[in-house]
Amino acid sequence: MAGKLRRWLREAAVFLALLIAIMVVMDVWRAAFATTPLRT
Repeated sequence: MAGKLRRWLREAAVFLALLIAIMVVMDVWRAAFATTPLRT
């Protein structure tokens, strides 16, 4: 029981880390596009 719970917690932590990384990448990507003059 404890082993399964620990594995589930580790998988949840990995999922949260991936979600945070994706959010950070999207934020940086949007900021980079906002600074670049796309429309002339």
